[in-house]
Amino acid sequence: MDKVKIKYDSLEFSELKSTFYGYNDFSFNWNQLIWAAITVGRDSWSDVKIDVNNYKKEIIFRKSMLDFAITVIPKTEKDKFGNDVLNFRPYTSKGFNCMDGSEKTAISYFMSTIFVKLFSARLLNCPWLMHLDRYAGRRFNATFVKGGKKFHTTKRPDLVGLRNGPILFDDLGNPYITSDWMAFESKGRSSRVKSALDEAKDQLENLDKINSVDPLRVALQTYTSKSNEIKVVWRDPESKIAKNSFCLTINKKDFLFEYYYPIYRLIVSNDNLDRLYLNENLYFTYEIDGTLKIGLRSDVFISMLFNLDDIYEQKNKNEDYFEFNEYEDSSYNWTEGSDGIIIGTKSGSDPFSNYIKNLRDNFN
Repeated sequence: MDKVKIKYDSLEFSELKSTFYGYNDFSFNWNQLIWAAITVGRDSWSDVKIDVNNYKKEIIFRKSMLDFAITVIPKTEKDKFGNDVLNFRPYTSKGFNCMDGSEKTAISYFMSTIFVKLFSARLLNCPWLMHLDRYAGRRFNATFVKGGKKFHTTKRPDLVGLRNGPILFDDLGNPYITSDWMAFESKGRSSRVKSALDEAKDQLENLDKINSVDPLRVALQTYTSKSNEIKVVWRDPESKIAKNSFCLTINKKDFLFEYYYPIYRLIVSNDNLDRLYLNENLYFTYEIDGTLKIGLRSDVFISMLFNLDDIYEQKNKNEDYFEFNEYEDSSYNWTEGSDGIIIGTKSGSDPFSNYIKNLRDNFN
């Protein structure tokens, strides 16, 4: 599948980690974008439990929103050696650009959370990401604690994440990221706004610890240039914990169960389990519509039945930059994340690849 490159700027990360310092490119394809849109956790429990069709409609809606809002445009740019290279960059679509400002706000935030998910999974080995506001105190047994007492607050990060890998090291081999827990604040803006990152920093600093451990706190903002190119700036602010900060206690097993439950529920709603074999791996899948399927790797599916601790203990050994597993069969392109969730899109349905192919055909 063809890759699109988004420009991102890293602020206040380690200068000794090249992917976290200054301007870089982050590559992704259509399947990876769909994977991020579907798996950035939210409170789907009640909907799925009552009627799996509600969750199917939500997945279709998220996919349609991406197809509507994002397009790709070729740009001839210079590489680090000064040579001309053709890159495909993400832009907001004409349809999105014609929307009212209030309508753009919701989609801009949605796009921002998707890139939080992609960046956290690819660069930080953190695939398990949940919307804290929707789950806290209700679903994955998250409890806010201040001064030894439970309490409620709305001034908190958007998302919390659980990492799936070993310690991350900088380019000189020094330990850089050691915490299993992460906190993210997501901002979507029509232009790069420093005040948005400052506001995100304030919200992050309201969180002191997760399960008695200092989390990595990251603020990420998506924005558009004057030409409507989508870009990212993310920041690892030096934390000055707020005076009235709170701690968060999360049951790890409940957290993982909630993350996987909506997809697991879809799969088992079929009278007969749909099986898929790719590269000697077994997956259980569910067809969302005629162009999209979703599934779980068999070990994750079985862990949902027996012991979710097994999922967490199977640490990813892929150093500190995770690449998706990409497969093809006779009719679908498949993308598997480090969480064991696999996305399949029907061959020929990828709008990014279709546009790039047509452009190259016309050029040739």
